[in-house]
Amino acid sequence: LELALSSWESGERKFIAAISRDITERKQIEESLRESADSLKVAQRIANMGSWSWDIETDTVTMSDNACSMYGISPGEFGEDYKSTISFIHPDDRAMVRNKFSAILKNKQPAVFEYRIVTKAGEEKIVRSHQQPVPDDDGNIIRLVGTMQDITERKQAEASVRESEIRYRTLFETASDAIFLMTGEMFIDCNKMTLDMFGCKREEIVGQSPIDFSPPLQPDGKKSSEEAMKRISATLNGNPQFFEWQHCKLDGTVFDAEVSLNLVELASDTFIQAIVRDVTERKRAEDAIRESELRFRSVIEQSNDALYILADGRFELINRRFTELTGITVEDSVDPDFDFMETLTPESKTLVQKRSEMWDRGEEPPGVYEFSLIHKDGNIHHVQASVTEIDYRDSKAILGILRDISEQKSLEDQLRQAQKIESIGHLAGGIAHDFNNLLTPIIGNTELAMMQMEPSNPLYEDLHEINETALRASELTRQLLAFSRKQVLDVKTVSLNKLIENFRKILRRTIREDIKISMKYGMSIGNIRVDVSQIEQILMNLMVNAQDAMPDGGVITVSTEPAFLDRDYAESHPGVTVGQYILLSISDTGEGIPEDIVQNIFDPFFTTKDVGKGTGLGLSTVYGIIKQHGGNIWVDSVPDKGTTFKLYFPLVEDESIEPSDSDHESNAHLGTGVVLVVEDQADVRLIATRILKACGYTVHAASNGYEAITKIREDHLSIDLLLTDVIMPNMNGHELYTLLSESDPNMKAIYMSGYTQDIISQKGILEKGIDFLQKPLTVDALASKVKEVLARDNNR
Repeated sequence: LELALSSWESGERKFIAAISRDITERKQIEESLRESADSLKVAQRIANMGSWSWDIETDTVTMSDNACSMYGISPGEFGEDYKSTISFIHPDDRAMVRNKFSAILKNKQPAVFEYRIVTKAGEEKIVRSHQQPVPDDDGNIIRLVGTMQDITERKQAEASVRESEIRYRTLFETASDAIFLMTGEMFIDCNKMTLDMFGCKREEIVGQSPIDFSPPLQPDGKKSSEEAMKRISATLNGNPQFFEWQHCKLDGTVFDAEVSLNLVELASDTFIQAIVRDVTERKRAEDAIRESELRFRSVIEQSNDALYILADGRFELINRRFTELTGITVEDSVDPDFDFMETLTPESKTLVQKRSEMWDRGEEPPGVYEFSLIHKDGNIHHVQASVTEIDYRDSKAILGILRDISEQKSLEDQLRQAQKIESIGHLAGGIAHDFNNLLTPIIGNTELAMMQMEPSNPLYEDLHEINETALRASELTRQLLAFSRKQVLDVKTVSLNKLIENFRKILRRTIREDIKISMKYGMSIGNIRVDVSQIEQILMNLMVNAQDAMPDGGVITVSTEPAFLDRDYAESHPGVTVGQYILLSISDTGEGIPEDIVQNIFDPFFTTKDVGKGTGLGLSTVYGIIKQHGGNIWVDSVPDKGTTFKLYFPLVEDESIEPSDSDHESNAHLGTGVVLVVEDQADVRLIATRILKACGYTVHAASNGYEAITKIREDHLSIDLLLTDVIMPNMNGHELYTLLSESDPNMKAIYMSGYTQDIISQKGILEKGIDFLQKPLTVDALASKVKEVLARDNNR
């Protein structure tokens, strides 16, 4: 209610008059208006909008609170006139705003336009203003009312969108990949690269479907139509797609592509953007790389050398040969606990560690070196390593090549051993030759002296002891000559089986009774050409050694069999000639030979026996005899299991066996005839002359060939027998005999030497028709040989 009160007096009485009015509806209207104003303020604030009114007649401008806020001022700070309003407009836009106001007043039509304002703080904003002219009853414009909305952010967003669209269109048109825009499964736009990639014009592709530019089937055999729809559907459901695809050009040419599908919004619409990249060349390159990698892997896997790549201390690659050489598998190499150093021998660990330290210091060690590693099975392999630093996966790595040189090392050791034995043999042969010359007068003189006295003579025993010692010394020189392969062999074609069987009784008497001897003869193995006495010596030496290796008894097995040594065997065993052989094996069940001394057993004077129990010449003599016969000898030994010596004798084509010469032994040394002794060593020449004279021969002596020729010519000598040393200054014995026999063909000759290569063939075998005496000379040997040769001559 609205209540109006008034009072008055009448006489002494006072009255109050009250008038009440129901203002409920008005209150409701006022409340509604307030709410509307408040709502308007809220709406304006939310919309970033303000209102204003300009009374043209009074030049009064009123601004809403939100409008003032746009200018960055409070309502009380506004000047409330046209000039104040214009002052907030950007200087560059004031003229345009004045013109707009003038046009509105003139045309009496509302207008909408945009301009810039500058706030009190200097901030620049863009506003959109709606202008509405208000006329009076006569139609004259008395007021302008309007709104202004801050559209700065929208303008910035629009500019950003325009810039983005420009960038997108630029990228779209200049992209090196084909780009489509699709609605559903239809192309609505594409860039220039699309036209180039598919070989068509824009109108030939827009409105078409991806299926129209795909072969019926994809490489995996799936239908292109079905797979394309699946990919498009997934993209529309918000799942971006990236996949490989085969497309077709307009002319039907198929090419490989990578496709990505994504949803994009352009101008408030949603499209599918398809980016297609032609990967045909990349696929070819990948195929080529893959093929190259396969070839590379094939080469690596088939290599006879072990290959590996080591990066950051880990094996990135190993090949088949690496596993064979080391026993390390791929699984082993990638095990976090695997340590390659544990496969090396102690000496090699030190070497490899030093190389690693050099790498750490920035030094580069030699690229090629050798070390030894232990295979999983326990065998030691010697390898030659060639390493180099390579670029690998954006880092540095080591490429290593390991070559197994174990066999090469063995061959080198064998060659060094052979060369060492050869060198020692030359030395031993020279020593034996000179030693034999020294022994000849000792033996000869003692024997002559003993022949001239009775055994009861006190000096006889002394001379006998001297003679025996000299003979033992000559046996030593004989062994040296056998080792050096410079003794003369009297070879015959024999059956090895029969030779062993004939010698069996002597062996049995020699070997202890607690040793069992087992003979295993091969059938029809053929014949060999050897000096029987030398082979018997080999048998005896090896059998005695086998016996000594079995102090508690055991078994010695002697076996024969045919054998063919092929090229592979010859290449791995220096000095072996390819061909047919007869193999003689002598095995024992004894202690075996320690591995560290096996390579030394054929060295002269090398022995493991106690002092006084061996000269160390036994096996070296065996080695020399075998080599002089053109054969080979190898040893296999396992400690605590036994030893086997394998002797290979060349098989001879001639199957006929030569009979042994009859022995021409006689105790009667006396004979007749003229003998010319030619010897450059005076003491040897003297003793030979004394022995022959004592035996009844007429003897002439000369110190060299020229002196012998001169003596014969000047003294007109007729010589029955020439006894000559082989090696002499200026003219050797063979040359002397050849020269003398031209004038006297009936003259016979006997050669003598500590060793000689002039009267034996390259293999050391005595040539037929040549008579030879090995120094040192004994009375019996010299007298018997001279008598034998002269008697043979007389019989002829």
